[in-house]
Amino acid sequence: MRCHVFTQKRSSLFCAAIFFVAALGASAQSQISVPGMSKYTDSGFGFSFWYPTSWKLTQTPVTDPTESGWFQGGTIVKEFDLANPKTSDDDPAGVLIQEFSSPTNSITELGQTKSATPVGADQSYFFDGRTHTWMYKILSSAADDDPPRTLPADISSNTMGGLHTFDGAQRHGANCIVVLSPTKFLVLTTKDPGGDALHRYLAKTVVAVGANAAKRTDVQEQTSVVHKEGILFGAIAVPIEPGNDGARAPKKQQRQ
Repeated sequence: MRCHVFTQKRSSLFCAAIFFVAALGASAQSQISVPGMSKYTDSGFGFSFWYPTSWKLTQTPVTDPTESGWFQGGTIVKEFDLANPKTSDDDPAGVLIQEFSSPTNSITELGQTKSATPVGADQSYFFDGRTHTWMYKILSSAADDDPPRTLPADISSNTMGGLHTFDGAQRHGANCIVVLSPTKFLVLTTKDPGGDALHRYLAKTVVAVGANAAKRTDVQEQTSVVHKEGILFGAIAVPIEPGNDGARAPKKQQRQ
């Protein structure tokens, strides 16, 4: 009996410790505050991201869940338009955010087959449950004339929430894919494919929420990432320092 009571106490203490750590993590998230930036959270799909408060975020109807067959292996279930209220040609236009649900543990884009100017790629990312590895499958001949092939995906690029970010299939790197889980993906696309990388800046701020959330950076680092995004979006002024003769980051970065 004595041993049973001791075990019960240890179990209670262990549960309390887990609750404390979870509460601490939630508290740390609530501490992040960056003037001029707002956070959007979709608890149902399990993610959050940051964007300039002055910009307009609107949920738009999903009229074509596969984008005329561009997407394979799943469907778009929700779509958002992040728009810059400014209309000057020198200002960045915005980002399209799509939630992609996949029962096949994969996301495929026919960026060459379905493109009006076929310079993109037909490609697929999928999770290999046997090896617990994300894989990249090239479905069309590459620019270097190499044949279609399958190889481990490049997982060197990650969000501040520890989520893998993959290159999309659109020309000029106009979109990217954030992996929330083997069955849930975010597709982020710049609305100005010839000139900026806003989708990449936004992708850096994505964090998974819920029980399957990946390991994220500390509060200070997350705050720094969000602040940098605000500067790159042109929504936060750059502090004037020696050698810095401008008050803002360039509004639009031209691709070399």
